[in-house]
Amino acid sequence: MNSVEKEMNPLAAYDEVRAKINEVKEQCDFIPDVSTDEGYEKSKRVSLDIGKILSSLEKTRKELKADALAYGRKVDAEAKSIEAELTEMRDPHKLAYQELDRMKKERETKRKQELQDRVDFISMLPSNMEDASSDEVQAALDDLLQEECLDFYEFTEQALKARNASRTALADMVNRKVKEEAERKEFERLKAEEAERKRIENEKRIADEARLEAEHAAQKAIEAEQEKAREAERKLEQEKERAALLHKKAEQEKAEAEQRAIEKQRLQEAEEARKIADKEHVASINRAAAQALIDAGLSSNDAKRAITAIVMNKVPNVKLTY
Repeated sequence: MNSVEKEMNPLAAYDEVRAKINEVKEQCDFIPDVSTDEGYEKSKRVSLDIGKILSSLEKTRKELKADALAYGRKVDAEAKSIEAELTEMRDPHKLAYQELDRMKKERETKRKQELQDRVDFISMLPSNMEDASSDEVQAALDDLLQEECLDFYEFTEQALKARNASRTALADMVNRKVKEEAERKEFERLKAEEAERKRIENEKRIADEARLEAEHAAQKAIEAEQEKAREAERKLEQEKERAALLHKKAEQEKAEAEQRAIEKQRLQEAEEARKIADKEHVASINRAAAQALIDAGLSSNDAKRAITAIVMNKVPNVKLTY
């Protein structure tokens, strides 16, 4: 098929494929029995022949579609270029009004949330005042009685319902708290009276115990003084006896001390005599040793210094025997 025929009828290329279908159609007009060698070979041949026609069909399809795909890509590229140019002109305007829409939506959301928060505050007011005093609850109720809910807009119905419910709840709460506070005040008064009564009784008990203890202590003091006087008499007699014994012991110790003093004096005199004798003995030996050194040729001063060094153990392996 030449190019002119293809341009006039692009799908005419499929006629060649259909012609091939007619060629193999008669070959397929049997029921295959692949259990026999002949049937197996026929079915295999039909499958291979049809496979070739399918490959030819796919090749023809791609060839016919190639120009269309190229044209489609050009169309898409041009459309994207125009779209980018239009988008660039449109986006600043679109972003501007979208930002305004966002801000409006944000303000509207904030406005509604603030109104809802006010409604919730009114609704939760009774539960939030549970720990408050009756005066505080009354003040909240007075404020709520002044609330007319004129600026709640679309939340007005909710605000009115919340206000009316909270008014009722706060009014009941005021009555309940006034009663509870009165009962608590009475309880505290009775408790204080009971504490005062117990204090007075305790002070009286302490005073009575102190008085009895003082009387008992006074009696014990009298008895103690009497016993002390008797003990003093006993001690006086004992002191007299002890003084006599001490006097006798002192006379005896005095005599013994005088005897010890005499003996000590004798021993001291004997010790002094011994020390003098020892000193003289040592001096005589030192003199004799010094004289021996002088006789050996040392001067008198050198001999004395040598003897002093020996006595002070400054000369190794040399020692005087006394």
